[in-house]
Amino acid sequence: MSNEPKCVYIKTDVGYVQITYAEFCRIRNTTENYKASHWFIPVQGVLLEVPKDAYKAFYREKERERYLRKLDSALFLCNLDLKSEEIPLRDENTDIEQQTEDRLMIEKMYSCLHLLDPDDAECRCRLEMRRQRHSAHGNFYGRANHRFCLSASSNRTHQLR
Repeated sequence: MSNEPKCVYIKTDVGYVQITYAEFCRIRNTTENYKASHWFIPVQGVLLEVPKDAYKAFYREKERERYLRKLDSALFLCNLDLKSEEIPLRDENTDIEQQTEDRLMIEKMYSCLHLLDPDDAECRCRLEMRRQRHSAHGNFYGRANHRFCLSASSNRTHQLR
């Protein structure tokens, strides 16, 4: 709780007994395993001792409400005119440094393509930039082995690095 409660109601054999919050803190700190055996929920500015199942149900509902508020705020930012498959969702795990490094390497690869033979340049373009699968690439050239163009150009590629 963010604010100190007005009072605390502790369950006894005869019913509930009202004590001050300072007394409650003293009892909680001096009695061993007090937190593990007594459960309290905030109700209208006071702490009320409840059974464990009521405590779990109360905080399960609180957690669900918190989750739904978070979900509502996230969905509020989405444009509702878009279809569900078009909704742009942010990837919070994106690594900007890695993306920048990848873009710089791609630009460097584009600038070095003129150093390769035209066939090797086309081969690299198909595999790396157009992201064709090796089997489709081999089928395009009519060969089963998809690594036929890589062997000739691999030495040049290592020289470019």
